[in-house]
Amino acid sequence: MRVDVGAITVVEGLKATHERLTALLGHEHAPLVLAQRCSGVAAPLPLFS
Repeated sequence: MRVDVGAITVVEGLKATHERLTALLGHEHAPLVLAQRCSGVAAPLPLFS
């Protein structure tokens, strides 16, 4: 994740980062079978090498 450090205060940057990380929590864990299904990789091929 990239953190933009423009013309904002440290507190604003921390709040924005916290909001972005919180939004990602719903995507943090996914079963392998779901990752395989969504990847488009054919079944006999490994998803990771």
